[in-house]
Amino acid sequence: MTTKQTPEALKDAYGLGWSTGGGGFGHGGALATNMSIDPKRGLITIWLVQHAGFPGDGGKSQGAWKQAVDQRFGR
Repeated sequence: MTTKQTPEALKDAYGLGWSTGGGGFGHGGALATNMSIDPKRGLITIWLVQHAGFPGDGGKSQGAWKQAVDQRFGR
């Protein structure tokens, strides 16, 4: 499930139902929800937000959250 199943020519890497790459795997859902698993760090992150577009700089919130997680738990 977590091993890349898509051809090399395809930019995005997917296993069976999971995105793969960067030493981890996960799944993005509709309207910005996202879950990722990093087995090397033993870390599971879940971003549960439902939006069709943040006003102003709100679209940067998930990136800022990921950066805070990496700072707190190492990357």
